[in-house]
Amino acid sequence: MQKAKELIENYMKENKIGKIRFCKKCKISPETLNKILNGGNPFGLLPLFRIAEGMEIRMSELFDE
Repeated sequence: MQKAKELIENYMKENKIGKIRFCKKCKISPETLNKILNGGNPFGLLPLFRIAEGMEIRMSELFDE
């Protein structure tokens, strides 16, 4: 999930938004975002779908090649 972490961090930086605003935009909890950014426990596909939708990218872009 390193690629997802990098894409999310870059998106937040480029759009000048914090974690809370990002979570609201993507309809995920801050806890889920923290799990993704910190490489924590598995969190399921639904949050990844919501993140991709919020970032307006394909879900496959969040996965390492």
